Amino acid sequence: MPRRPVRESLFARSLRSPPACVAVTSLAALLAGCGAKEEPSSRRTTEAPAAAVAEGDAAPVRVASAKDAVVLTTASSTGSSSDTTETKAPSLVDRLPGTYTRESYGTRTLTVREDGTATMRVDVDPFYQWMVGSKITVQIEWELTSEADAETPAVHFESVSGTPKASFDSVTNLFGRERDWRIQTADDAVLVLHNPEDEETEVWARVGGEEDQG
Repeated sequence: MPRRPVRESLFARSLRSPPACVAVTSLAALLAGCGAKEEPSSRRTTEAPAAAVAEGDAAPVRVASAKDAVVLTTASSTGSSSDTTETKAPSLVDRLPGTYTRESYGTRTLTVREDGTATMRVDVDPFYQWMVGSKITVQIEWELTSEADAETPAVHFESVSGTPKASFDSVTNLFGRERDWRIQTADDAVLVLHNPEDEETEVWARVGGEEDQG
């Protein structure tokens, strides 16, 4: 007896319809790794980036190799950011050497040298020339008697010789041979010396360097 043909169920026919095929295929692709055959997890993990790069889903990542050139940048030793050298400002003692002039019993010109010597030339005021003559040259030695970086460094001046000798002797008898001073100012314009014992202050105008007068 011939078998009756089995009627296909409505559900089976619905699965064979184009919309249903697309839906089922999409679901399967989502569950099975975008339509690819299911692979062990370890292999899928290692091969997925390559597939993504091949499909243009992500930019390739380059790993540096030992052959790559490496450039190291360092701060320049002369650059402002790394230059720690500081230039120390000259002290009053450093600025002491030079040639100065002032009016006192005539025109006096004092040249102070860095080596601890000094020379003072005096064009004597006519009122006093009858006592000491018209000109006197005095050789002086000076030394620092305090710390060089003191606020007002102390210096000691001693007149050691002079010409004419008779005039030098007359002057040193009147004013003495030695003086102690505090340097209050020493710059490109003036030299200010102060004697704290008798509150005497002398202001000298700078007119040149220590080489101007020998």
